Amino acid sequence: MAATTFRYDVEQKLEGKPFLSPVFSDLHDIGRRLREVDETLFIIRNHRRKRYEVHSIDSRGTSLQWVVPYPHLDCRVIRLAKKNNLLTRGDIIFKELDQANAKVVGDQDRQFANDVGAICRETRTAFAKMAWNDL
Repeated sequence: MAATTFRYDVEQKLEGKPFLSPVFSDLHDIGRRLREVDETLFIIRNHRRKRYEVHSIDSRGTSLQWVVPYPHLDCRVIRLAKKNNLLTRGDIIFKELDQANAKVVGDQDRQFANDVGAICRETRTAFAKMAWNDL
């Protein structure tokens, strides 16, 4: 989603709420880094309650996702976003991890079977030579 389209969508979401102002740029660029975690999230400064809030474009009704528990925006907000993203999308992430792990285990099993087969062929040949030499 283009930055100008995103800003427009955010402004449309906040229409009629003058006490909420979007934070698109800040000292640590938390707004941009937050969108790297989840592209639907944006930061709001709630002047009425004197706090920062994280909202989502995709939410119906109220867009509030969670309240920033710190007085300033810093890297802890990104950590919270990653944690919340894991809680909301955890089933998808864990399913992808399980599939990747199953592929790795399958590759390991296949490699083990190939190694055992090669060892069996080599030992069979060695035993056959020994058996023919004894006669």
